[in-house]
Amino acid sequence: MVHAAVDSADAAWHELNRAVAARQPYELVLLDHQMPGTDGLELARRIAAAPELGHPRLVLLTSQGERPTDATPDGPLLTACEFKPISEARLRETLVRALGRPGGESVPQNVAQAASTTTSFESANILVAEDNAINQKVAIRLLKSLGLSATVVVNGQEAVDELRRQHYDLVLMDVQMPVLDGLEACRVIRKAQAAGDPAFTPAPRIVAMTANALAGDREICLAAGMDDYLSKPLAPQAIRAIIDRYLRPAAPPA
Repeated sequence: MVHAAVDSADAAWHELNRAVAARQPYELVLLDHQMPGTDGLELARRIAAAPELGHPRLVLLTSQGERPTDATPDGPLLTACEFKPISEARLRETLVRALGRPGGESVPQNVAQAASTTTSFESANILVAEDNAINQKVAIRLLKSLGLSATVVVNGQEAVDELRRQHYDLVLMDVQMPVLDGLEACRVIRKAQAAGDPAFTPAPRIVAMTANALAGDREICLAAGMDDYLSKPLAPQAIRAIIDRYLRPAAPPA
């Protein structure tokens, strides 16, 4: 899961609003019950009272012996409430349950809006930002094998300029490029989105490409605003997974 972590209710509120401004609202929030200043329950009430945040699912983690239920005022606010310390298996089960959508349950508003603006696979606009000619050819060949074409630029500044010129659904962004590297280019794009720049609406999916397969690289890319991460040399199955994740239309519900 793409995620972020903060250490206070105020920081969480700021991050939730930043994500909405970037058109990437959170679907789920894990809340610690006991935090300095505003506690988890008060933050849950504040989130629930702000429909512009997209009504994310709220899961409370508490070390207290009593937790809110449907019989208490705060119970209906929460999708789940678990005691700490929580095991990995229990956390996974809670997240799956919180994010699951049984038949008949309405889809959250932010998910419905995203689905309504999904571009068809065949007409998807793809931008490849890569300064190495061989890597350019590899990316184009792999995309072509999936029936897709792409526009190529050779540095981060050209990527930003091209995105201002026209909308792209997916950007494959090399991390190390001259003039403006991929991380800084992504920060520029996400900052413009957050400021409401209409040139970056709707928000493109940006996937990092890097030859540095080191521990922590993925987190650095995600922190810069990337949606995902690919290691180079690019593998056919990895490109296919990215295309399936971000461009192929979702299957209709049963």
